[in-house]
Amino acid sequence: MKNILSILTLALLAIACANTKELPKENASAMSEFKNITEGDSLFASIKRGFCYGTCPVFEIKIYNSGYTTLEGTRNIDLIGNYSTTITADQMRALLEKAMTIGYMDMEDSYDNSMITDLPESTTSIVVNGKRKQVLKRHGFPKSLTEFEKMFDELLVSEEWHLDKLDDQ
Repeated sequence: MKNILSILTLALLAIACANTKELPKENASAMSEFKNITEGDSLFASIKRGFCYGTCPVFEIKIYNSGYTTLEGTRNIDLIGNYSTTITADQMRALLEKAMTIGYMDMEDSYDNSMITDLPESTTSIVVNGKRKQVLKRHGFPKSLTEFEKMFDELLVSEEWHLDKLDDQ
């Protein structure tokens, strides 16, 4: 598992370094400032991975406009409990760029099939140009949505997470 994550990390870094293309001007304003994107809402992006009948990782990552990031690890990951870290504006821009590249804002709100019961569930969200979009993923989803989720998964291994003091007791 660590080898796969390492390979994914290296692949993402290679892609990021190779891609120096500028975003269209209408998107530049969305990336230039992460504070106060929507009044009273400081959440920039998030992912929540839910339970399944197997060994699915269960956690939630929330990224705030300041870069402050929280992790609530519940099951089947190394970091169980409540953790926090701070990510860079460049990492936030990368998430935003990926969302815009894959057409996240135009995706369906839900990809699911209630007839299939044992599929892992994930819900992602991001704010682009002051508008929040949230997508539930279980079945019949575009492959590009998985690419977006992998960026959150990379944060699990690439960041130095700090256990919240309340959980340290």
